[in-house]
Amino acid sequence: MEIVMKNTEDLRIAKTRQKLKGALLHLMEIRSLNDITVSLLCREAHINRNTFYAHYSIPSDVLDEIFAEHDQTVVDQIRNTVSCSDYTLLLKDICRTMYEDREFTTLICKSNIGLQYLYHVMEIANQTILHIFRDQGIHRSSDLEFINRFATGGTLLIIFDWCMNGMKEDPDLLAERLNKIDTYVLERW
Repeated sequence: MEIVMKNTEDLRIAKTRQKLKGALLHLMEIRSLNDITVSLLCREAHINRNTFYAHYSIPSDVLDEIFAEHDQTVVDQIRNTVSCSDYTLLLKDICRTMYEDREFTTLICKSNIGLQYLYHVMEIANQTILHIFRDQGIHRSSDLEFINRFATGGTLLIIFDWCMNGMKEDPDLLAERLNKIDTYVLERW
């Protein structure tokens, strides 16, 4: 009996958290995160405030949890790519992951934290790229870091623009174009 109650409770907690995440994402379509109060979020999710406070302290905690889940997907995607040491494939995986979850990605990009979020994703990729370079025998140097930052920054802004304009271009084509630009810069350095 106790195991059944625990499973039921776990399911209720998961459903409550899911309701709050959905409500927060919906509210972020029309308001900035700073304008979303606990009361407003609870009304939108159809839960009471005590239930909210049992799981979170402030609305941004819900967003942090969403990011953590999404980050894990991106990290897993990138780690799977590292084994083949292919930069184009890494870019394709990032673009595909964002494209497959385009509703979330577009919403986040259009929010007041969009660039911050994409910067975070690109930092994950940046660390992976440095790992690829090290595996290929290219040792960390100030030039390598400089080039990597330059490529990451440009890639970030192009992906951000792609997100803001409805992700109309095929993610694989975008990744190939980004790789051409980055390769061009690296070859001429």
